[in-house]
Amino acid sequence: MIIPERAFQKALPLRVAYPSVVVVVVVVLVVVVVVVVVVVVEVDVVVVVVTTIGRKVRDDEEAQE
Repeated sequence: MIIPERAFQKALPLRVAYPSVVVVVVVVLVVVVVVVVVVVVEVDVVVVVVTTIGRKVRDDEEAQE
């Protein structure tokens, strides 16, 4: 998709004028998406992933000793 230069130049001042606002909006959107995914996929999957990562970290630490 090619963005026309005029449209790009119109959109650009918004980003330049409020960079911190753009960053905050992006962060909020990412957090919302993550929360929705967690709720939809169910917490069980997240618990399994976290415990698996925890086990791997523990195994790595034991291997280093």
